Amino acid sequence: MKPKVLFSLVILAFIFHSCNSEKKEIKGIWTDQKMSESFTYYRFNKDGTYIGLVFEEVDRVFRHGSIGYYKYIGLREFNLYQVDIDLSPIIGKPQTDAAVGIYFLESLDSLVELDLDSTKPSFLAQIQGDGEYLHITQNGDVIIVPGKILANGALDKKITIACYAISKSAAKKLEASESKRMSIEELVKKYPSGKGVRIIV
Repeated sequence: MKPKVLFSLVILAFIFHSCNSEKKEIKGIWTDQKMSESFTYYRFNKDGTYIGLVFEEVDRVFRHGSIGYYKYIGLREFNLYQVDIDLSPIIGKPQTDAAVGIYFLESLDSLVELDLDSTKPSFLAQIQGDGEYLHITQNGDVIIVPGKILANGALDKKITIACYAISKSAAKKLEASESKRMSIEELVKKYPSGKGVRIIV
């Protein structure tokens, strides 16, 4: 991807964000597609539990997953509390194999509810744009935000991020997590192909 094309996508994402700013609720299945690596599916249930399924892009075999609880911390942000489960019985199974979904549903039934007020969250998740996508911040993520970053929520991951503007509080959180901040122009020059760069609106 050429730098001009990537920069154009950032502008389009900013326009899209400006037209879709209303609060959205979590329901059903949310999909975050990283085409170069995997397909990730998240399902959030009304009882506050969630499951995450990650499949390889090629042949859609099960790579890894997560299970646990979620709790809102803002209009578009919520913390995920991951519970450790043994995934070895289903790793490598195809997406079409019902055993994958059944295994996670049975794992949900066996969960012992956590005290979310005293437990450290595993991930920070955000509803993007018009609420059709879910983004989970991971260590090493390279992100473009075509807008202003505010300090809502927690950040315990080390990321690289570029934006048009950032609040002082948000800048302190980035610094505390040892994350790197740069201008959008600098990021486009460093990642001219756009590979591995995520646009979050």
